[in-house]
Amino acid sequence: MKHLIKILIFLMIMSLESCYFLDIIPDNTPEFKHAFADEATTFRYLLTCYAGLPKEHNGNSDPAMAGSYEFWQKDLYTAIDAPFKTPFRIKDGFQNSNDPYVDNYRGTNGGIGLYKTIKKCYIFQNNIDNVINLNPLNKQRWIAESNVIIAYCYFYLVRQYGPVPLITRDVPVDTPAEDLKLPRNTIDECIAFIVELLDGASGYLPLIINNRAEELGRFTKPIALTLKAKTLLLAASPLFNGNQYLSDWQNSDGTLLLAPFDNNKWEKARIAAKSAINICHEAGIKLYRYDSSSAILEAKRMDLQLRGGITERNWSDELIWGNVQANFQNLQTGAMINFQGVLENAQGILIFPNFCVTLNCAKRFYTANGLPIEEDPAWENKKIEELRMPTSEEEMYVSPDELQAEFNLQRESRYYSFIGFNRSKRYFQGNSGDNFFIVRGYKGEVANSGGYASTWGEKTGMKAMKLVHPQTSLTGSVTNSVFTFIPYPFPLLRLADLYLMYAEAANEAGDPDNDAIWYIDQVRERAGLKGVVESWNQSTAPNKPTSIEGLREIIHQERDIELSFEGHNFWDIRRWLKLESIGNQFITCWDTEAATPESYYVETVRKKPNFTKKDYLWPVSQESLTRNPLLVQAKGWM
Repeated sequence: MKHLIKILIFLMIMSLESCYFLDIIPDNTPEFKHAFADEATTFRYLLTCYAGLPKEHNGNSDPAMAGSYEFWQKDLYTAIDAPFKTPFRIKDGFQNSNDPYVDNYRGTNGGIGLYKTIKKCYIFQNNIDNVINLNPLNKQRWIAESNVIIAYCYFYLVRQYGPVPLITRDVPVDTPAEDLKLPRNTIDECIAFIVELLDGASGYLPLIINNRAEELGRFTKPIALTLKAKTLLLAASPLFNGNQYLSDWQNSDGTLLLAPFDNNKWEKARIAAKSAINICHEAGIKLYRYDSSSAILEAKRMDLQLRGGITERNWSDELIWGNVQANFQNLQTGAMINFQGVLENAQGILIFPNFCVTLNCAKRFYTANGLPIEEDPAWENKKIEELRMPTSEEEMYVSPDELQAEFNLQRESRYYSFIGFNRSKRYFQGNSGDNFFIVRGYKGEVANSGGYASTWGEKTGMKAMKLVHPQTSLTGSVTNSVFTFIPYPFPLLRLADLYLMYAEAANEAGDPDNDAIWYIDQVRERAGLKGVVESWNQSTAPNKPTSIEGLREIIHQERDIELSFEGHNFWDIRRWLKLESIGNQFITCWDTEAATPESYYVETVRKKPNFTKKDYLWPVSQESLTRNPLLVQAKGWM
């Protein structure tokens, strides 16, 4: 953990104030000359560039977490002290163009100024030649790292705002003001620039990090090539490839910002993903497997295997790129189940239950047969609210001798590992061997009562335990509680994600190597499921995997499940143009105000969102438009 602690502390103290890309930061001041005085100070400056990356997996600044339909939280989210309120308001339809939420263009309202980060990287590149006695290999590597930072900032901006103005070099302080007013580049120009940066950087980055104690978290060749694949996948996706709604979106000079549909973009994404997979394999990256020398229950082994790829504190075998800036405390307090009825204020740490899982999300998980609920013949006559006693086999996952909803029985392993629900068994710190906690979540019980649930409350009856390290603990008593959290590098990129990126691109490109299903099956097998063809042969839609459209649905659902709660779904449903169909569903959950099984297991509506086509992209602020008249607004925003 020494590398994580060092980097995290440094990044925290090197916070960046917001600014526009039009703002000029003089680079000829004594402060800047000192920053490049020698090799050590230059490297510290590079770390400030790293610190300017998007604050992903931070509930207050990452819309993909609390802003996802996967989660619901306190109904009175507008309270001044409500944690994660900014991204939550996006989900509830309060995004606006006057002061956009999580504005990474300006760096306001929960956002970080990504153009300022880009400028810092250019300043770094412009001054590195002046550093005395700089190791040439370090120089090459550091420039490459700064280019990956620039590339990722632009990738993030494009994903948010669509095509944006490209600044391809540092702007001198004496540049005329009129020359700083730039229009949006086209989407193809933005993608090409990002890919060019990543291609150029990859040759100067290490294949693996040898000095793991000091350097984990810095960019590698697998990271650069996986980011390239992710960028090309975004470019090929329906949001930017053939989107009829945006087909007439143009700059003031008439330049169209999006090109017509081009299926070859999927092939480019497929080739890039296969290259990234090959380089990851060369670097020894593989799907995480839990290795235990002692005999444990299969349910516990599978739980540790499935969560370990996410929460392994020492950089798991599967991790391509981990975020050491994630708010480890908020992530885990937001997803933690109160097993023992302790206070919400554990030694000064507030336990806010913000990552409460919706039934909308839970319904996407497969049955025990590895099939969608609606396509499994064994579920044809089942109703999710019906109650019954669990079988002896099902008692591996739920409390024995107690009524349980049909919905929580006969589900796949990832459902039981990733989600904690009422009367589920959880193998956790504080219990040893094959002992377990049982989640007691009826109204008035320890997981849904007392200080922990006093004002914030357990809002859905399910928590995202996938985000909680198995050794994190909330212990003590009502009067003396202790929360001990274990930090881990939250995955920004991991191999299962890359496998599914490849499968998606390959399927849309016609699967020329006939291996799209093979990569899906690797992810399914790790979760204890049979392969796609074998599973769907037993379904009500046996031919589904044989068509591009059918396999597309399978891949989308596999991503929803495997990558749940990691910040992917929020962006996926946008690039797939599914925000209106999926994001506008009624948000439902169990009735957590009930104290009996009969009244608790009732699907209850929390909210009906109202997204429209304009919500696929962020608006730029009116202030930004005033500053730069050549900058056109995202379509649909006034």
